[in-house]
Amino acid sequence: MTDAPAILVAGAHGAFGRALVRDLLVNSSCRVLAAGRGRTDLSALTPGLDDSQKRRLAPALCDLSDLRSVASALTNAQAAVCAAGPFQEMPLHLLEVCRQRGIPYFDLADDRGFVRRARALVAPAGPAAGVGWSAAPALSALLARLACEDFDSVGEIQIQIAPGGRSPRGAATVASLCDSLAKPFTMRDGDGWRKALGWSEPRVFAFPKPVGPREGFLIDVADHELLPDLFGAGRVEFRAGAQFRWMNRATSVMAWLSRELAFEWSALAPLLSTGLSLAGVFGSTVGAIGVEVSGFKRGARVKRRATLVAQRGEIIPILPASIMAPQLAAAPASFQGLIPLDRWLSRAELEQECAKRGAALAIEETWA
Repeated sequence: MTDAPAILVAGAHGAFGRALVRDLLVNSSCRVLAAGRGRTDLSALTPGLDDSQKRRLAPALCDLSDLRSVASALTNAQAAVCAAGPFQEMPLHLLEVCRQRGIPYFDLADDRGFVRRARALVAPAGPAAGVGWSAAPALSALLARLACEDFDSVGEIQIQIAPGGRSPRGAATVASLCDSLAKPFTMRDGDGWRKALGWSEPRVFAFPKPVGPREGFLIDVADHELLPDLFGAGRVEFRAGAQFRWMNRATSVMAWLSRELAFEWSALAPLLSTGLSLAGVFGSTVGAIGVEVSGFKRGARVKRRATLVAQRGEIIPILPASIMAPQLAAAPASFQGLIPLDRWLSRAELEQECAKRGAALAIEETWA
């Protein structure tokens, strides 16, 4: 077992980090180095794991703001995943050291600016890098490609994520949401770009049961910048929406206060995270992500929807990294530079990985 490749998970004690560590130990044979800025207690990461899985878990110290600390943490790692956050002001030390040492790198970045900075640092012939290797843009782009594989052209891509009411929301995740409220950003609109505000323009996405129709609101993600050129689409929109309608309404009020009164919510992120966790007791564990692509096929208008529904919604943000990090830790030369966002897995492979985790992929077509 000591010969198994090791994956460093930075931010292992956060909400996404815990989910990622567990998934790696259950669904791969890799060793996992659970890294944090001073936490070596692994008890919160081990419930439900058997003894053989626990033996593949070890602590590591890693301060992502300290280059020496990052370099030391990577000493025995064959791949690294940054599951920490928020990403808005995060330095790129982990990516820099991985690049220097030829180590595959992944992150769960949800910030458009961070993704832009990180992608610019990756050399085409350098070690593999999965930047934004989370629900967006890695999973959303893959689903979009599966939906439009035989299209002649793509006109519009609508993406929505529907986290379960019980899905863990750490302070970093809530801080990212707070930062997005009423934040202006740009989206492709035909041949040009238009301005939008975070948590605006609600739209209902028809997810399969048990999720069903879910209202979502615009939030800024890297998809708005990357997917238009990747698919030749005139419009790409990404939305998110809570399970409970009252949560969406409360967030809309927060966005209004941010816009009209310049109220800053980020400082309250720990308190809001606690409140959401308490409210989540009444919610479902089921989560989903859906992509609806409109375009032309053999001269006719067509719309196709690709959805992934997971009984444990927390696996959706960590699924791409949990699948790819073990593969590249074992065979780092299989990819170089930026891993293609839309072609890193086949449909059959994705269905197989979903089946391991109690998730289901569905692709439905509607001719117009």
